[in-house]
Amino acid sequence: MLEKREDTAIIRIEQLYPLRDDLLREELGRFRHARNCTWVQEEPRNMGAWAHIRPHLARILGTDPRYAGRGEAASPATGSVRHHKLEQEKLLEDAFAGQIPSACDTRTDPA
Repeated sequence: MLEKREDTAIIRIEQLYPLRDDLLREELGRFRHARNCTWVQEEPRNMGAWAHIRPHLARILGTDPRYAGRGEAASPATGSVRHHKLEQEKLLEDAFAGQIPSACDTRTDPA
């Protein structure tokens, strides 16, 4: 994952509330020819900023952004370093592949 990429831009949003739609629109406007926009977060889908930011991004982009992150979970952590690493690898693969992940759920033991 440490390869040099010229097909990806990463924008970090520091302030979610109040969200500065004007600044977000301006920054995203720099990439108006992008083929897709993916929201990436480490937290499970039901715990991070996804639910808050999704409608804002959809309004600005004119389409729903893709989601790359962990699936919904009752806990923010897997409780296992090995499972965490597997989830993290899957999350990064999905984020950089530009594909919509199914759930990024790797909780089954690969033993």
